[in-house]
Amino acid sequence: MSRAMFRGATCGLLCGCLPVAGAGGFVDGSKLKLQLRNVYFNENFRDEQGMSARAAASAKSERVEWAQGFLLDYQSNELPLAGGVLSTDLRYFKSRDSGAAYGGAIDNDMISGQVAYAHSGHTLGAGYQVLDGEAGLPYISGATVYSFSNVGIGKFIEEEEKTWMASYAYNFAAAGVPGLTFMARYLSGDNGRSGAKGIKEWERDAEIAYVVQGGPLKGLGVKLRNYVYRSDFARGRDSNRLYLTYDIAIW
Repeated sequence: MSRAMFRGATCGLLCGCLPVAGAGGFVDGSKLKLQLRNVYFNENFRDEQGMSARAAASAKSERVEWAQGFLLDYQSNELPLAGGVLSTDLRYFKSRDSGAAYGGAIDNDMISGQVAYAHSGHTLGAGYQVLDGEAGLPYISGATVYSFSNVGIGKFIEEEEKTWMASYAYNFAAAGVPGLTFMARYLSGDNGRSGAKGIKEWERDAEIAYVVQGGPLKGLGVKLRNYVYRSDFARGRDSNRLYLTYDIAIW
């Protein structure tokens, strides 16, 4: 897809949502947020571990990079539909680099969108994300990427990567057990290439949680998460995580 076509499709998606959203107060209560990002990297290399003698001889001891971008995030109000509610979340990322670009040029656009339908405690969700341009999406290690794909282990933001997601959640309050929830989702991404330049990754997540609803332990919660991640360019991982939380209402 050409850059001009990609940007045109992005504008069409963002603007096209608004006329449809006008029905039933879909725009009322919705949110459109613009987030500007400036990231400065300064790295000092202490050794040449893992480098050949030739590469080590010309290696630089310091690397300075500066990346800029913005995130346009549209979140709709919930639209009543067939006894349930429909909600959407559409995000657009634009990233460019400046400076010496020792790590390679950064010049890309990314659309990340998802839709969810909730009815009688059940919530079905689907999402699609596409990154177009040079390099992956820049981010600071340990920080949130702000795309729907940044949910577990994998981030699904490699160069030219296309990702789809399907999810299911259930709130047991609909069955008379308030505070108990369950969620499962699956993500799959690839860049459509084969051989050394091709990437494929997938992730399967499941979560069950309970929060005490009343009494002296109100707000005490426990959550169990299971992540399964596989990739042909990174280490596969199986992860089980147990969270103990306690929320206190200040006012």
